[in-house]
Amino acid sequence: MAAPDELFCWEGDWGLPSVHTDCLVVLAYAQFAGAPLKLRKISNPWKSPGGSLPALCTNQKETLSRPSDIIIHLRKQKYNADYDLSAKEGADSLAFISLMEEKLKPALIYAFWIDSKNYVDVTRRWYAERMPFPLNFFLPGRMQRAETEKLRLVRGDNILEPGDELEKELDFDNDSVMDLFDVCPESEVTLTDFRAYQTVILDPEGDAQIDPNWVVLNQGMEIVQTMNSDPGLAVGYTAFNGVDFEGTFHVNTITDDDYAGFIFGYQDSSSFYVVMWKQTEQTYWQNLPFRAAAQPALQLKAVKSRTGPGEFLRNALWHTGDTEGEVTLLWKDPRNVGWKDKTSYRWQLSHRPQVGYIRVKLFEGMDMVADSGVVIDTSMRGGRLGVFCFSQENIIWSNLRYRCNDTVPEDFQAHRKQVLMHIKV
Repeated sequence: MAAPDELFCWEGDWGLPSVHTDCLVVLAYAQFAGAPLKLRKISNPWKSPGGSLPALCTNQKETLSRPSDIIIHLRKQKYNADYDLSAKEGADSLAFISLMEEKLKPALIYAFWIDSKNYVDVTRRWYAERMPFPLNFFLPGRMQRAETEKLRLVRGDNILEPGDELEKELDFDNDSVMDLFDVCPESEVTLTDFRAYQTVILDPEGDAQIDPNWVVLNQGMEIVQTMNSDPGLAVGYTAFNGVDFEGTFHVNTITDDDYAGFIFGYQDSSSFYVVMWKQTEQTYWQNLPFRAAAQPALQLKAVKSRTGPGEFLRNALWHTGDTEGEVTLLWKDPRNVGWKDKTSYRWQLSHRPQVGYIRVKLFEGMDMVADSGVVIDTSMRGGRLGVFCFSQENIIWSNLRYRCNDTVPEDFQAHRKQVLMHIKV
């Protein structure tokens, strides 16, 4: 029987089997795959076969150092952690790996190697105390430069030098949140948070229904509306120019069929954009001041109300179409399909008010169920974000995320002439 492959890794601490992320990747994969490796934990990389860690010495005396090469070797030896995955599960696995490489790995590099205080007080001290003399004098600095190079490749920068200047480079607004994870790298806004919000009642005088009841959960990233209510909004206080806004909504009942949605570009209670969706066709039961008919289709509307909150705006919001002086229907899903009970839908909104660009996509699981395409409108030049309800109880908005983004998407190019017409008007 052939001898098992031998894996050399940094020793562990802080409750981890190894302090080095690349070593942890290999150890985790080998554990899931059931690979019978002979493990050697050391604190002197020069004692490994390749002069670095991790290092795998195969029973054919081949030495592999990169985690990806080690994992490929294990797969060739029939130790494949993905063996039982379906094609879809395999694709999901690759997507999660890409997400980890793009988001989590840079954060770990920043925390251990770039942040000056962490590097001096924790990282360099740990390695220096465990490495033998004279390696402890120069290897930590060499390792820091190697990790900085990895970060450069992720960011696409030409030159990055460790130290305070690099920290400033990675944190433009100096708010102690790395730009890669900062929702607005050029302002003090750092994360999605609707814990502080404004309630807006859109039919304050009417007695057709009660007002909405909002509950905010999960540190401001989840909102629940519990009542069968008049139209209303829960609006965050942060105002945006260009923004990407996404989230999931779920109607957690089978007893109603009315409107749920979200808003953006909120200026005031008379001026905002709303994306709203009804389950079934229905005429509003209050025929005054005018008859309002709703269709079961995802709709994008621009609200510019002359009358403000009240019965005119209420009926105009219900109506699938234009209402002069109140609401303009910018786009409607031509399929006229309503939402399904107890089903989660995820939206993705891109809004670039400087050029009037709007695009909304809606997904059920991995399937896109609606796409507005590029809509051009300059009614609102940016504003606040929030959620919308009208006569629908037990709506859950979750996984809410927003991020400043003024980059104009490529699909805008064909619409430049339309923007110039808007500007002239």
